[in-house]
Amino acid sequence: ELTYDSSLKSNFDNNIIHFGAATALLGGPLEETYSRYLFDGLTKNAIISFDPNYRVDLWKNKEEVFIRKCHPFIEKSHLCKFSLEEAQLLSDKEDLEDACQIFHEMGTKIIVVTLGGAGTLLSTEKFKKTIPSIKVSPKDTTGAGDAFIGCFLQQIAQYSNFEDLLTNENLLTNMVARANKAGAIKNRPKELQNQDIDRLNSGNWYQSEQMVGMQMYVDRFNKDINGLKDKLPYFDDLGINFLHLMPITTRPDGEN
Repeated sequence: ELTYDSSLKSNFDNNIIHFGAATALLGGPLEETYSRYLFDGLTKNAIISFDPNYRVDLWKNKEEVFIRKCHPFIEKSHLCKFSLEEAQLLSDKEDLEDACQIFHEMGTKIIVVTLGGAGTLLSTEKFKKTIPSIKVSPKDTTGAGDAFIGCFLQQIAQYSNFEDLLTNENLLTNMVARANKAGAIKNRPKELQNQDIDRLNSGNWYQSEQMVGMQMYVDRFNKDINGLKDKLPYFDDLGINFLHLMPITTRPDGEN
């Protein structure tokens, strides 16, 4: 169990501290440790990030206690990540924009609300927008939220002035879009996860000189998709590693 270590305070100076509260607010030494690290972070000008990580089974019939314990962290945090359920519970508002307004009034600067396949709502005091997520067929969503917030915070850590981020809509949008990808990666088979991570690490992979593409009409190349699959070794021989397939569905007559 995490216990308080006063020597860590020296590491907090202008760094990021993330509090994920799945079991940390249930009482005992862990909750006390969280509170003390929150105080230390604030005295060292750290960026405070908070994810309530609400678990229904842990707080059954004790929702009001959970809300009361979360509010001080929301008030002191620069960034809060919520699920839709958490945002509605902790704000007592059904409408997400109303919920975000409550959280901003409490003190948090940046709010992200993950909405699954509907994307992520990004809210600051200057703007609100929903950034689309990428479509996946989930196998197991365990860790998707952690991957999202980890990727988002890693990007924030690259900037020395947090306040400048608050008005940079394009930059924050791109950060959330990248974090959405990281969250989606956790829902894919391991082989595809590794491929996704390689592409994220390589930046704009589609601009790489190692990408050699070809555009084609499938029916003109070899009848249909199955015919195309039969010819994949041919593309390997040519060094083609990117195919842009022109429409293979029935199209209306005339110009379109």
